[in-house]
Amino acid sequence: PDQAWARKAASEAALAARGIVVPDDLPPLISEDELVLQGRDDIIGRARALLLTALRAESVASGEPMGTDTLLSKMPLADDHLSPDERAFLALETPSQQECAQFMWRYESLYLLEWVLGMVDELPFPAESCDTASTVAKLIEMRGPSVRPDAEILDALDLTYRLHWHIRQQRLKKLGATPGADADVVMERHHALNWLVRFQHAGWDQVDTPT
Repeated sequence: PDQAWARKAASEAALAARGIVVPDDLPPLISEDELVLQGRDDIIGRARALLLTALRAESVASGEPMGTDTLLSKMPLADDHLSPDERAFLALETPSQQECAQFMWRYESLYLLEWVLGMVDELPFPAESCDTASTVAKLIEMRGPSVRPDAEILDALDLTYRLHWHIRQQRLKKLGATPGADADVVMERHHALNWLVRFQHAGWDQVDTPT
């Protein structure tokens, strides 16, 4: 569809303006006519599950662990939306630092979902990690969120996909980091966006981010 081609061109131009050149033969992605977005309640539930898991990981990593039962008592609505991997992590009495680090990165996926739900006004270029304290506060204080227009979400997906391709190619060819982009932030955003658009109809733990 014309919308997908126009979105691809806009992403390429935006990246080129930052000195990030991606090949023209990368394909256009899903368009509005094909999109079946995750439902609002499922997005909110996923955001709560991400928050609960990230808080547990951060507390353990800091040496002041918050108990899983305590967290679930404060966020009972998150329980129904936890993925199998998240449940397995929360069941660990003493997670490793590596396991905690993995789930602390989920703050970036949470931040992306907060933007989708209108709690973040603009999605900044993924140059650095989000402010975790602000990200936590926004979800806790959430009131009547509404999902952004499909076009804005697809714009973010298209740009993230092409940027992620560049990051992976730079690593593969040992050419150094992509200028002005945090690879881990891009990875988390791409994961969340592919879940949102039901890429390959995969559950959260199985979402892939091919480029």
